[in-house]
Amino acid sequence: MVGLDFSQNSLEYASQQADRSNLDIEYHLGNYLDYWCIQSSFLYRPELVTLDKYVIYEAEREWTVYNWLQHFTLDMLRSELEQHGLEIQATYSDLRGRHWADGDEMAVVIGLK
Repeated sequence: MVGLDFSQNSLEYASQQADRSNLDIEYHLGNYLDYWCIQSSFLYRPELVTLDKYVIYEAEREWTVYNWLQHFTLDMLRSELEQHGLEIQATYSDLRGRHWADGDEMAVVIGLK
């Protein structure tokens, strides 16, 4: 959830209330009378796809942004790379080189031809 207000005091109060209630709310300082945005996320689990949809409203126009994210398993990545003559040489869980474990949310994959 995202909150927008042109009053820093209001944002600080809202943030304190959200913290007390253990709510995950992102607050931004700005004029909500000029624009506002509604964000929705949709997970298509069988396809491993996420859609983040943003509907942005301004006084003079409205538009929608669709951000599609394809998630991959290591086997899916391996298959994609092999189709182009590449093979996985190493996998990590982060950019610092932490050992990758099945189920990690992020993977760094080094491929070689």
